[in-house]
Amino acid sequence: MVKVQKTTNDQLIVTIPKMIAQFKEIDKGTQVVFKDHTQNSFIVEIVREKKES
Repeated sequence: MVKVQKTTNDQLIVTIPKMIAQFKEIDKGTQVVFKDHTQNSFIVEIVREKKES
């Protein structure tokens, strides 16, 4: 379980567990979007740049 933390300037922060971040190749600067899922949940989607072929 992860707890929501609050900074001194009232921003809320959710920490991604290290094992999940490594597995999903998430690092500092990785962009994510939050998408509504159900009334009590949302999905965190990693924004990956599409490689041109």
